[in-house]
Amino acid sequence: MEVHPLVTQLRFTRSEFLLGVKTVSDEDASKLPKRPKCLKPWKKPRTRQNHIWNIDSPPRI
Repeated sequence: MEVHPLVTQLRFTRSEFLLGVKTVSDEDASKLPKRPKCLKPWKKPRTRQNHIWNIDSPPRI
């Protein structure tokens, strides 16, 4: 019985992940990664109806 190609890919990916985890020291593992700085958030273009009804805007309290 042949193994599905995705199963082979999953096994390889899992083995590479475990290899990477083994090489991380306890000191590095305890550090939290820094958040990436986004220059400008992506916004979808507003349609005419969304603009008229202000659907994309958060509710004003």
